[in-house]
This record gives sequence, structure tokens and C-alpha cells, in this order.
Amino acid sequence: MRRSVVLTACIALGTSACDRGEALASAPTVSEEARVDEPYGEAPDGSLFRYTNLAKLKAIEIVPKGLSPDEELPIVVMLHGLADKPRLPSAFTRHPQRPVRVILPRGPYVFEQGFAWYPYRAREGKHEEMRVALEGTAHHFALYLRALEERHRPPCRPIVVGFSQGGMVTLATAISRPEALSEALVAAAWIPPVLVPPQAGELRPPIRLMHGLRDRIVSPEPAMELFDLLRDRGFDVELHLFDDAAHAMSSEMNTLLSSWIEGALERCTARSGR
Repeated sequence: MRRSVVLTACIALGTSACDRGEALASAPTVSEEARVDEPYGEAPDGSLFRYTNLAKLKAIEIVPKGLSPDEELPIVVMLHGLADKPRLPSAFTRHPQRPVRVILPRGPYVFEQGFAWYPYRAREGKHEEMRVALEGTAHHFALYLRALEERHRPPCRPIVVGFSQGGMVTLATAISRPEALSEALVAAAWIPPVLVPPQAGELRPPIRLMHGLRDRIVSPEPAMELFDLLRDRGFDVELHLFDDAAHAMSSEMNTLLSSWIEGALERCTARSGR
């Protein structure tokens, strides 16, 4: 019997995204000297992993225990937040039951004790700089997603999950390069409204948003206004708000995210007929 895993936000998006980050304090991170196509090793939870360097992004690739790296598995790409980094799964990883290949890229910029997708904070109010940075980052991230498809031949376009700044990149990619991904699952993020076109195009990947109402890093009010704008312009978008959550993934948010990932994987395999 094959076994599989979808990593939770607490594993994939980094300790600052979580309310149980202590379990990952000693987990290994992407090596500064990561080479292309390193051999697979075994992670603490029994899954296979390797460090990769593809299309100018370093990442950890994870194949759950019981699956072969040679299988044409659905791909879930998870983008960390600002000043964070990807980590290997710990022995405490929870295990929903669908086959998947998980990719944990690392932001290209060194930022404080971690990495960034671009060197600006949302709360700095540098909206024009963010717009330019997000346009360029979304373009290059779409090329990365295409390279992943060419390498692994998944049954559908990659499913992308992003927290905070990683969520901003996910949103910008879903809006400006919708052909690059199948679904965008976003937590605690916002993008400048100028990035939203007057009308959604023919390709409209589902965009699912969640936000804590106590978030003081990425304010929920602009995020709610962005949701209204996306909905009014024809995007396939949903927003879920959490009363007691700050700028972190609460247990309730993790539960919802897991269900989103499960649903996206089910739709991916159903469309492909595999």
C-alpha cells in the first residue's frame, strides 16, 4: 500500500509562520552550497529529500515515504515568508493521504537571518517598489514553475502555497501569469491593487486567501479590499478571516490550508485521469 504526505504550513512555510515552530528548531535548511540534482537522502519523517538548483532558485525537493522520485506526481510548491527559509520535515509532520512532490524554494535575496523574494516589507508602504519587484519576481517564478513541469511531468500545473511575502509572490503570479499554476493558496498576504488588471482573463486559477484579523504585519483591511477588487473583476477568489489569528498560521488556519491542498490535489488527479 502506497503512503503519502502533504506537508503542513508549519513545516513548509517556516517557524515564523507557525504556532508550533519549536518542533523545527533544529531542522536542516537549504545548503548555501546546494548543487544541481544532489542524491536523495532520508528526512526525519522518513520521506526522501534532495537539494536542487533549478532556474536560478535553490530548493528542497521532498518525495513522501513509500513513493518513488521517478513517479509523475502532482507538485505542491510552498513559498516561505520574509526573512525565513525552507526546512526539512520533522518527525512530527502530519500526513494527509495523497501522493505529491513537495518543492520548498528559497528566496533569492539574503535578508536578516533568512531570505526574501524581494527586499521590501509590506508595512514600509513602498507600493511602487513592491509593484516593480512583484512583476519581475512573478515572471521569474513562472519560469521556475515551467522548469519544474519539464523536469517532473506532473499531471497538472503546480499548486502554489505562499505565506506572507511568499503569498504575495503567489498572488502576483496567479494574476499576471495564470498559465503557470493550477491553484494559488495564500495566507497573510496583500499586493498593490495596481497589479490587478481591469478584468480577469480567460485563465482564472482558483485563488484562496486566508488572513488573521489580529495581523499587525500585513494589515487585514487592505487584504479585504483586495479581495473585493479581485471578486469584482471576475477572478475565482475566496477569503477566509480568523478572529484570533495574528501574523502566523494558527491551528485553524493550518486545518483549512490542509483541506485546500487536499482538494487541489484531488482536482489535479481528476483532471488528468491518473
